This record gives sequence, C-alpha cells and structure tokens, in this order.
Amino acid sequence: MLALVTLALAAVGANAVNTTSVLRPVLRPQCNRKDPANLVPSNNITLSYGAADDSLVSVALAMKYPSVVLEEVAAIDSVSCADTSITITFNETAAFQQTSQQWRALDDFVMVTNHQGNCDVQEERGFFLVDTVTWDEASLQVVADAHKSDVANTATSTEISFSNVPVQNPSAKRDVSTDENGLHITNKLALPAATTLFSYDPYVTITADEASLTSNMTFSGKLKYTVVPPKVEELQLDIDTYFGADLGLSVDVKAPYSGNFTYDPEDLGYNFVDIPGIIKLGPALGFAIGVELDANAAAGITTDFGLTFPDAKLHFDLVNTAATAATGWNPVWSANANITQKAAVSVNPYVELGVKLVFEIMGGAVSLTSGVDTRSKLNNDFILNASQEAGTGGTGIGQDNTNCQEGFAIKSDFFFSVVGFATQWWSQELWNVESASTIQ
Repeated sequence: MLALVTLALAAVGANAVNTTSVLRPVLRPQCNRKDPANLVPSNNITLSYGAADDSLVSVALAMKYPSVVLEEVAAIDSVSCADTSITITFNETAAFQQTSQQWRALDDFVMVTNHQGNCDVQEERGFFLVDTVTWDEASLQVVADAHKSDVANTATSTEISFSNVPVQNPSAKRDVSTDENGLHITNKLALPAATTLFSYDPYVTITADEASLTSNMTFSGKLKYTVVPPKVEELQLDIDTYFGADLGLSVDVKAPYSGNFTYDPEDLGYNFVDIPGIIKLGPALGFAIGVELDANAAAGITTDFGLTFPDAKLHFDLVNTAATAATGWNPVWSANANITQKAAVSVNPYVELGVKLVFEIMGGAVSLTSGVDTRSKLNNDFILNASQEAGTGGTGIGQDNTNCQEGFAIKSDFFFSVVGFATQWWSQELWNVESASTIQ
C-alpha cells in the first residue's frame, strides 16, 4: 500500500481577488444644519461615511481640541484653503457674529472640512489645527491661521460602529448586499455533475456527482480605540450565518491506496471597505471540500453528505475573550454510503468554511485579523463481503437497518468544530459536535 500522502488542488485560475470600496463623507442623518449649536466647538464630534445619502459607518471622535465640523453649518457659503490658512465666507450676519463670540477665546481648535475649497482630497475629510483667527465683517469672512493635521494627531480616542457596509462584488460566485442589519455576503458554488476532482493513476479517481455549497453571512461590529496611548479598548464583532452543503462523491479505487486530498474552489479574497486614515476593514469567506481515503483493496464507493446550519451566530469580543461565544451551531445532516466490492475501506468526506475579517486602524497603527474556521467531517468505515448500502442523518443520529445483511458493517461518525481566532494572540474552540452510528 502506498504511504500516506497529502495532495491539494486548487480550481484552475481561481486566485484570491481583493477589492476596495472607499466610503465618502456623508452628513450625519440627525444633523440640523441650521442649528446655531453647530458653530460651537466641541471636544466630541461624530462623522458619518457611506454611499449616496446612507449613513453606513459612524465614527465618534473624542478630540484633543474643541472642534467644528464645517459641513454641518448651513450659514457657511464657501470654504477655501491656502498653505497656512482657511478662509470661511458666511451668508448670514448672525452666524458670522456668533463665531466671533465662540471662537475668539479659544487658544487652539480644529476645523473639519469636507472636500471644500480644495482643503482635502476627494472622498476624504480634512482636519486643520487653528492657531489664530481674524474677522472681516464687511465681507462676512473668517480667516484662520491653520495647518493641516489628521485624526491620529487631533483625536484622543475613536469609537466606530459599522453596519450596512457596501462591498463590490469580486466574482460571479459571490454576492454582496446591505441593509440596516449589516453587511451581507452570499457565496454560492455548484460544480458540474461528474466533475473529476482528483485522479492518481493507477490507484484512484474521485468524482463529484454533486457538490454545492451556499453560505450567507451578515457582519456588524463596534471598535473603540484610544490614540494616546495606542490601545484597543473595545472590539466586538457579530456574525450571523446560514451554511449549507451537499456533497456526493464516487470513489473508484483500483489498487490499495491511502491518502488525502483537498479541493479549494476559490481562495479567500478580501472585500475591503476603507475610510482613509481612520479604518480599513475587509471581510472574506472561502470554502474547501475534501476526502480522507484508506482502502486495502480495489473497490467502488459512493458517499452522499448533506449538511446545513440554518441559524448559526458568532459573537467575538477581542478584548474580553471570555465573552466570545457561538450559538445555534446545531448541524442538520444526512449521509448515505455504498460499496461494491469486498474490502475494508475508510472514506471520510469533509467540508471546510473559513470566515475572516481584517482590521487596520489609524493608517496601520493597529492591524489584526479575526475570524473562524469550521470543519464538518463524516467518517465512513466499511467492512463488508458484498455490495451494500447504509444511511444515517438528522439533527442527531438516525439508523435504517433494513439493508443490513450478515458480513456487512459500517461505522459512521460525524465531527464538527468551530475555532475562533484573533491574529496570533488568541485561538479557541467555540463549538464541537461528535455523533456516532454503527450499522451491522
């Protein structure tokens, strides 16, 4: 018999594809631009980013200096920037006079611009630290001596909530949609019938009679980060998922053989969402199917494996890892197996699902990856003297002994595990299922 070997296959031309969606500044949904309070510098500001008029990511900033978000003031007619100054033109005398009252006593404060007067690049906000201010009542203009800064140097902490985030579709196999509940990723894979997955002449050929995989994921989360000293105070991630797989394999063993193979139909590709200088996050999802095979003689084997997780949930707390939990990972599964020749054979099909989310905070000040790896495996051990068939399935183990005859035994074990991880710091098994059935 051949020594145990491990072989890996990747689908032809299936390489990881990364895409990036840059979220642009949008006005806070609750903002009343005519409210005079918007001209009063505050150490706590909230900025929204998204597409069109949708608020998709909320960024709350605790600032080192009092700050004014200029886009929230309806009385501002225009904003223009030079190398060391910002000129603001008002269209209302009352608002102009209010700035004289509110801004004159401040030593330093921050003006936040929104692609106004070339003050910042397109799709970004600008943060300017103001030193002194002069007023020209005749023109209703305020001129501030200021220099450009960034979030990392003007904020003390940030709290970011993300949901309903749009992500471009990297391939026809993956669909991304959004609503108020969060970011949704749908992945579907269906191989053509009779697809040869693995052939190792003259020993073995493995054919997929059926192979379909479907997953639906929804992401949402919250991040709280202190700039000085740099520290992640809170990072929580919630993933709701549906996962279904149907795998039907035919294994033609022509000589004693022992080995494993994995078919990876598509590498993980990240769908990055970027708010430049503040946060970049990228969810990714990938599949793999495979078989562990050990046969002491030539044999023909078919095995069917159906699996669904209709309402599985994961809660990651990457600061307080004890609060991390998995719920609803109760597999609903079914299995069927056949063998045509006298032999002792183990045929163990498995399905793997990987989910990852990459975070980059404050332009790379903090980078980490979190996610889960799951593996579902059906172990089929045959000892038989003739062609036989057996089936198991359900939320637990069911048995159908009507086809059992003397000289035939099949032991089917179902294994499932969920392992959560966060970069190199933490890894933990969150869920484990093991069920067994023996038919003789």
